[in-house]
Amino acid sequence: MSIRDELTAVLVRHRGWLAVRIEQIAACIDASTARSQAADHRLAHALELVHQIKGTSGSVGFVEVSQAAEALESHLKSMAAEPDAGPADEAVARAWDLLAALQARADSARPDRSKLLSELGE
Repeated sequence: MSIRDELTAVLVRHRGWLAVRIEQIAACIDASTARSQAADHRLAHALELVHQIKGTSGSVGFVEVSQAAEALESHLKSMAAEPDAGPADEAVARAWDLLAALQARADSARPDRSKLLSELGE
């Protein structure tokens, strides 16, 4: 198996990993609308997950996925900055919009669109 084939297999597995993590982030955002300590923990967990997506996607060359994750991470950090008040409806709606953008980028993250794979050459 060539390095190109091995990298392609890693990229395919990464897409599956992304799908699971995005689903988990959605559950966290949904739970974060309550004003409770548990909701604060769910938001913190969402931040961890989106940070992982940002880093790993950037590492494997899915730049657009990484950028979308960075935008969501930034927004979630601003939501977490006001834990006692709970997130405002507008902030939660924006989180859902950013998650949808991340999902769209993840859906289009095919191995042939990886910057890392394209830089590997033939």
